[in-house]
Amino acid sequence: MNTIRASENQRLSPLAPLIKESWYVIDAEKEFTREIKHRTVLNEPLIYYRTEAGAPVVMDGRCPHRRFPLSEGTLKGDSVACGYHGFTFGPDGKCSYAPGCPNGIPENIKIKIYSTAHAGPWVWVWMGEGEPDLEALPMPMDIYRRATWHYHTGCCHYNCNYGLVHENLLDLSHTYFLHKVGTFEYADAPLRFLGGGRAGWTKSLPEQISVFGYMTGAGWHAMTHWDMHTEVVGPGLMYTYIDIKPIDQADNLPTRGLVLQAVTPETDSTSFQFWFNGNDTAMVVSKEDFDALIGKVYGEDIAVLNRQQTMIANDRRQTAVEVSIPNDRSGFMFRRKIAGMAAGKKFSGSSLVAGASTPAAVSGTHRDFEQRPAVKI
Repeated sequence: MNTIRASENQRLSPLAPLIKESWYVIDAEKEFTREIKHRTVLNEPLIYYRTEAGAPVVMDGRCPHRRFPLSEGTLKGDSVACGYHGFTFGPDGKCSYAPGCPNGIPENIKIKIYSTAHAGPWVWVWMGEGEPDLEALPMPMDIYRRATWHYHTGCCHYNCNYGLVHENLLDLSHTYFLHKVGTFEYADAPLRFLGGGRAGWTKSLPEQISVFGYMTGAGWHAMTHWDMHTEVVGPGLMYTYIDIKPIDQADNLPTRGLVLQAVTPETDSTSFQFWFNGNDTAMVVSKEDFDALIGKVYGEDIAVLNRQQTMIANDRRQTAVEVSIPNDRSGFMFRRKIAGMAAGKKFSGSSLVAGASTPAAVSGTHRDFEQRPAVKI
């Protein structure tokens, strides 16, 4: 089915609702240190750090006493002391010090601790209530474990709703026109949409100039055949897996590529995109050169999506409607699935991950899914 019902297309907004019952990347695993850092996720201010034993902690960033930001507090051992009145909270959420409490600290003085998981290069935070659903952790660990990936990662920020970021990443036909990357044939190649209500597509590209060849020293113009699979596997992640077959004779051409895009809503109208670009062959391009290339591409995306957000917010004409074409179907399916989650459904039908047989963790705990050879950077 390649058609999109006009009535449903107009009913489902491109501005996605925020979904609390899900996992989102809060930062790269290497960014968890003995320094208090802060980030807003789903309109909630959070702080994060490591204990002296190395365990990651994600805590409510607002002191429950007088709402002072705990990001301006200090670490005392494994606890955070508020910089206003000294209220001190441990990684279990309990208050260990409050001034002027000679009869003991009231039990209602405590702070929320968020459950976390380490999967891929990132630490994920469960934003829902109660025990986290480890089966809903969207990291595709079965694919991630297929190779030792050589990769670069980074993060960028958008002044737009996270739904626009997902739809932009699902629609790679824009890369030729906006970024001047790839070929017209890449942009115009037909998509085969995933069945079972999944949001994504596959396509084959018989002759494709390989950015992966640039990364490994084979060169931009080493022609390759690509078989691509792109899928959104939750509100917080989409991935593209690529089987790469060389056409030209060239040294150092990779045979597999993996692009992960972890999209974390900051607020209703701002978002973070944590990216991972990797392949199974050692890279020769420096992180600085790759960051410059990817920075140009994502910088152009940021400019476009920020303008798109402004146009959607400001254009209130009842006659201003979207038109869609068959290649927009994946974005449309993403809208449908997010609307379903907002109504209480799970993000079903996707190739979700690892850990389906793993017992559920309790709130405030940390799970590590990195039981694999070390990834080379």
